[in-house]
Amino acid sequence: MAQYFSWRRAATKDFTDLRIVKTVLESSAPPNPAHLYWRDEMPEVVTAAHDGAHAIPSAKLIRVDGAIYGGMGLLLRDGKILHESGVMPDYFDRMMRLMGMSHAPVLKWLNGILKPDLEIIEIDTPAIIPVHAHWNFGHFLMEMVPRLLVLDSQCPRDWPILMAKADPSFVSGMVLIICPERAIVMFDPETQAIRAPYLMGCGDTITPRGYLHGLRPHLETLRDRLNSEASPDGPKADRVYFSRSGIRKRRHYTVNRARIENAAAKAGFLVVRPETLSLPDQVRLTAGARLIAGEYGSAMHNAVFARPGTDIICLNWINAYQSQIASLMGHRIGYIAPDDGKMRDSESIWKGEKTMKFAVDDVISRLDWVSTREA
Repeated sequence: MAQYFSWRRAATKDFTDLRIVKTVLESSAPPNPAHLYWRDEMPEVVTAAHDGAHAIPSAKLIRVDGAIYGGMGLLLRDGKILHESGVMPDYFDRMMRLMGMSHAPVLKWLNGILKPDLEIIEIDTPAIIPVHAHWNFGHFLMEMVPRLLVLDSQCPRDWPILMAKADPSFVSGMVLIICPERAIVMFDPETQAIRAPYLMGCGDTITPRGYLHGLRPHLETLRDRLNSEASPDGPKADRVYFSRSGIRKRRHYTVNRARIENAAAKAGFLVVRPETLSLPDQVRLTAGARLIAGEYGSAMHNAVFARPGTDIICLNWINAYQSQIASLMGHRIGYIAPDDGKMRDSESIWKGEKTMKFAVDDVISRLDWVSTREA
């Protein structure tokens, strides 16, 4: 892609003709931090992030005129990519500038949007754009589901959702489950892009620290609907351990994962790989559990569907997202450090410190203590 445009020519931060249509959710004071187990043992970076008093920002509908939508979820106008935080995730601008145009994640987002022979598909209705290219389950759940809920509740039903065909199958399937009354217009990101009368996005103030603000009723309504659509024979358990089995080592990896999961099963936990379940079955399993444990990661973010009072225990700590979910949804939360005492946070992982080992007996004893303590 870089052979067609240099970064300087291909990017712009000119959003002067984006229109803020309305403020959907007003800003508010931060929620109180969730109860944190083993607080005295936690590194300062964990407690500081857990207690961080960030005001919850407002969320706005943003109308984009004169742009096409292509790649794996990007806007292009007059040959330039519109990447300002406000429609795209707030990390996209940093990613483009720090990594450069030839880096694999950037190329994935761009796909064919900068090709000079791009086919433009014209549609005659406005469209909504809640989906972008960071398509792992955690980012879908934390960033795109909130946008779907806001846009679906605010926009006419005949406005379609625009999506690239190259998404993982779970994305389009989940979009259809979450928005069953709305059409999806698919395009080939290598050769095609979409032009509509205008596009409607949701401001990036819907973030992991703020996106649940005002959306808790929507999430609870979605939880109850999906719960009712779950398979009668789907799994149910009071204590659930979410496995990362089968996840590649590219981000973070527990070397004694199998031993921990075997021990958890013997201790009475249902050990399950959530990606093997339908979204309704995942939601029902999460909503029905009293204690949910597992390695910090995408699966644990399913806690957005856990009921108030649920205990959430993560092996490792990466960032503040899980604490923010707990605070906003009324959970109690705890983090268990690897046996060397060092959490593998985002910075450590980016530096290559990806492997961990946990003391199995310590993990199980802590889970048992949480299970048996008085509320």
